[in-house]
Formats: sequence, structure tokens, C-alpha cells
Amino acid sequence: MPSAVAPRAATEEAAAAIAARGAHVSVIRLPPSVHGDGDEAFIPELIRVARDQGVSASIGDGRNCWPAVHRLDAARLFVLALHNAAAHATYHGVGDQGVAIRDIAAAIGARLEVPVVGKPAEDAVAHFGAGPLLLTRGAPTPRHAPVRARSFGRILQGSVQPARDVGHPARVLKPSLAWRRVAVYLVLVVAFSGIFDAVIIHLGELGAGHGLYVYGLMWSPALAALATCKITGVPLASLGLRWPAWRHILAAWLVPLGYTVVAYTIVWVSGLGGVPDLHHVDELAKSFGMTGWPAPAILIVQGMLAGVFAMPGAVAHGLGEELGWRGFLVPQLSKVMGFGGVVVVTGVIWTAYHIPVLVFANYNSGTPWWFGLSCFTVLVFSGGAIFAASRLRSGSVWPAAILHGSHNLFIQGVFTPMTRDTGYTRWIIDEFGVALAVVVTVFAIVICRGMTRTAREYRAAAGD
Repeated sequence: MPSAVAPRAATEEAAAAIAARGAHVSVIRLPPSVHGDGDEAFIPELIRVARDQGVSASIGDGRNCWPAVHRLDAARLFVLALHNAAAHATYHGVGDQGVAIRDIAAAIGARLEVPVVGKPAEDAVAHFGAGPLLLTRGAPTPRHAPVRARSFGRILQGSVQPARDVGHPARVLKPSLAWRRVAVYLVLVVAFSGIFDAVIIHLGELGAGHGLYVYGLMWSPALAALATCKITGVPLASLGLRWPAWRHILAAWLVPLGYTVVAYTIVWVSGLGGVPDLHHVDELAKSFGMTGWPAPAILIVQGMLAGVFAMPGAVAHGLGEELGWRGFLVPQLSKVMGFGGVVVVTGVIWTAYHIPVLVFANYNSGTPWWFGLSCFTVLVFSGGAIFAASRLRSGSVWPAAILHGSHNLFIQGVFTPMTRDTGYTRWIIDEFGVALAVVVTVFAIVICRGMTRTAREYRAAAGD
């Protein structure tokens, strides 16, 4: 086909023009899908759509086929062609003559554990967007085209074999690259957050500066992530800024509410804390113009209004940290280690980030610093596992930001203030007590089941 119809043909036309002048020229034709670790299109895009939509789909009956080749096989072919190819020869660098689109959809569905469906052509744009409309077409290898046995075999001459296990190629990402990025990021986090830590510690008050110092501290990880992307050439899109499927958003809003309700209910029922705190209820009644109303009604109204209208502000504050921890750090670490390693490393870093204001300022509930830090560390590790799982499953940083905002809002703004101290309550509630540390750990174990597989899928689809 001419280049006006098939853009790739322009290369062959240019090669033919050079060959006409006596040059030794040969042509390698590659299939539409040249796949391998680091892909950013086609299969990774289908994985993203399936994860967002909750189903893995093909169009029509899905029998249309696409040939494919692993990029390591293609690379070997190019090298060998330079040394052995005949003049004016054409080679088809095809590893698989034709893979049915429905088989690709089935494989994605099995790995993501989502249903596999066929979509009519008229629903293709709504489901996939404009790009994957190529899925409606086929690109079979011509009958005369030698595939692996002759295309590769003709010039391999037994000296080099194709890449082994093409379906699961060896990783080619250099771990040192991801670690260098992480190192740059951590240096910048320390530099940015250290400024605000120093001011808060000097003043001894977390609310100093009308809380603006804390906001600066919370946005230091985001500033460090943006700066690291600029310095190391990481695309900003890799931070997961796109909006995910709504089920991820709803889950992010509800999960912190769920574990907070469970933890505080246990505290109240056991008598380790009382409810309500009448002084807090009186303040709410005056503020909301509800003097004389029953305490449960006042608390419910405040909780509902906070959970809806105060949430955007809470998410905005949490987004500063999440752009750094889950937007940048988790994806970079996921390229070089499994999910368990990601949770441990981010947990250590996230805990260390909080230590200055927890130990040297008043970011605690009044218990000894060692006790508060111990409970807080368990909470950070378990909560961080939930946040990381949401990032990898959704492909977006927004669920993590909403999880963070919902967590802070319901614990710090609703449930802790309504709880009455019965003597040992400060050792039990809030982010520095035992109850939440235990309950959130149980939630994390349940929510993070299957994350080892999800992390592998993320590495397979992650671009670098």
C-alpha cells in the first residue's frame, strides 16, 4: 500500500529510492503490536480501560486478529539483518501471526478478575474512547509472509535464538533508574518539609500561623514530586492525575468512615471512652443554631455536613501528600519490588516524615511520645497499604487523596471530638491510640488481598 494509505509504507518507499541508487537495502516489516516491558499503548491501554470500566471487552465477536512480536525478538532480527540480510530482501518480523482480540480481552479479564464481554460497534467509543477503534479491524499476516520459522530462521542461521518465553519477557528496566528517582525525591522532600518542620517545632504549636505552616508541610511531598518529575524527566501524567471510575471514588470516601465507625463503636461499647462529650455538643448546638436539640441529632447533622461539604477541603490538603507518596513514590517503587516491599518502604518514609512534629511539637493526643509513635506507625503502615492498593487498582491518585481526606476528616473532625474521656481514652482513640491501629490493620488485610497479582500487572503495564 502507498504511504498515503499506510504511513509505515513511507519507510519502504524511502528505502526503495535509496536501493535504486545502488545501496544494499533490506526491509523489515513489523506488526502493529511490538510489545514488551515499558509499553504505554495498546495492551496497557486495554488494561487501563478494563480496570476503570470493571469489564474487559472486545468489539463484536472479537475474532479479528492482530499479529505481534516481542521487542527483544524484533531487536535481534534487526541486528542479524544488518549482518546477514540479502540485498532487496523483505522480512516480516512477526512472532505471532494473529492473536484474536477476544483472546486478549479474556487474558486481561482473567488477570484483573473482571467479567469479559463483547461490545457492539456502536458502543465502542463510549467504552474505549476514540483510540482503540483499531480493535474493530484486523491485521492478518499475508500468507506469503514468512513468520518466525522462516522470517527469523532465514537469517538466524542457528547463531542466536529468539527471546525465550515471549509471553513473559525478562524485565529490561534498570532498577537503578527508579532508585535514583526515589533518591532525588526524598532529598527534595526533606528540603521542603524541613522548612515547615523547623518553624512548627520552634513555635511548638501545630496550629501556628492559622494552620498554614501545616498546609505547607502537607504539600511538601507534592512539590518534591513535581520537581523530581522535572529533573528526572518523568511525565507528569505518571502521577495518576486522571479521574478514575466512580466506584473507586465511592470506596475511598466510605472505607475510612467504615473503619472509624467500627473502632469508635468498640471504644464506646467497652466503656474505654464515652459518648457524647457534652461540652462538644453544647459548642455545636450554639454554632449550628440547634440549642435544645437532642445530642444525637446535633452530632448526626454535623457529621453529615462535614462528610459532604468539608470533604473537598480535606481532600485538597491530603492531595499534597498523596501526589508525593502515592502519585510518585508508589509507582516508582512498584517498578522494582513487590507490593509488600512497597508498603514497607513507603511506611518507613511516611512515618519518618511525621516524626518531627509528633515528637517535638504537639501532634499527639497527650500520651508519651513513644506510645503515640508506636500506634501511629502501625496505623501508617496499614493505612498506607490501603492507599497504595487504591492507587495501583485505580491507576489514579485521586482515590488515595480522598482516602486521606476522609480519614482525617472523620477521625479528627467528627469522632474524636464527640468522644468523652473516661480516664484511659486518650490511649485508645485517635491516630495515636490502640483502637484505630488494630481495626485499620484488619481492614488492610482484607482490602489488600490479591495485591501481589495487581502489583505484577502494574509492573507489566507501567511505562518508564
